[in-house]
Amino acid sequence: MKLITIILYLVLILFGISFAILNAGTASLNLYLVTLNLPLSLLVTLSIGIGVVVGALLVLAKYWRLRLSHKHLKNKLKLKEEEISNLRSIPLNDEH
Repeated sequence: MKLITIILYLVLILFGISFAILNAGTASLNLYLVTLNLPLSLLVTLSIGIGVVVGALLVLAKYWRLRLSHKHLKNKLKLKEEEISNLRSIPLNDEH
């Protein structure tokens, strides 16, 4: 398993190096107040990284919302089960 992980990391590193070599040209990024001239490979990598971080934050927010909802539903279920248990323990009165 360690060997597969090492091979995977080496392939990713080689892919990253080849990506940087193939996209060595510069591109200008206008941020309204300042203009940056950065290598194209760095801009693409930063864009992907920012997208991954924003996506992860959105998924995390949804996860916590669902976890809170799950907690509330578990509490409701517990109360309903206690209510059913209490109702089952009440003796029936047959008065016909």
